[in-house]
Amino acid sequence: MILVKTINKHIIAFILLSVLVILLISSCSTAKTYQELEDERQAKVLKNNCAGYTLNYTDKVSEERDSVTIYGKVRYCSTKEIPPKTKISFYGTNDSLKYQTETNEKGYYEIKVTNGPYSRIQADCYGASLVIPSVNLGTVGDAGGAMNIDMKLLRHFMHVFVHSMELTRKDIRQIKKNRNRSKH
Repeated sequence: MILVKTINKHIIAFILLSVLVILLISSCSTAKTYQELEDERQAKVLKNNCAGYTLNYTDKVSEERDSVTIYGKVRYCSTKEIPPKTKISFYGTNDSLKYQTETNEKGYYEIKVTNGPYSRIQADCYGASLVIPSVNLGTVGDAGGAMNIDMKLLRHFMHVFVHSMELTRKDIRQIKKNRNRSKH
C-alpha cells in the first residue's frame, strides 16, 4: 500500500513536470525576439507610408532673376516630431552636389539656389530620408522668386550603430521598454 502511494506521487510529479516543460517550450517558441518585434513595427510603418512633400511657388519676387529662395519645414510624418539636423541637398543635372543646407532646431531651412533643373533634392537625417525626383526650380514666370518645400520623412528604425547617435530621453525610455518587453 505504501509502495503504491509512493509510485502514484512519482507519477503525479512526473506528469506535472512534463506539463510544465511543455508549457515552457511552447511559450519559448511563440515568444518574439526584440528584433522580430522591431521588424514588425517597421513593416507597419512602411505599409502606412506617410512620407511626402509639398512644392509651392509663392508670389515673392527675387531681385536676382537667376536665383530662387527655397524654404520649408521638415518633420517625421508618423509622429510630427522634428528630426535633428536634417541635411537638405540639391543635386545638379549631372547628379553632383550643388547646394546643401541644414534645418535649425525647429525644423526650418532656407537656401538660395540658381534657377534651373535639378536631378533631385534629398533630405537626410538619422534614420530617415526623402528624395524629390527631377525638378525645375524658379522657372515659373519671368523672375526667380521663392518656393516653399515642406517635407515629411518616413522614420526607419535603426538597429545598428545606435550608440553613435544622439539619443533623446524619449528614445532611451522606448529602448528600455522594448528591452523589458523582450525579456518576458
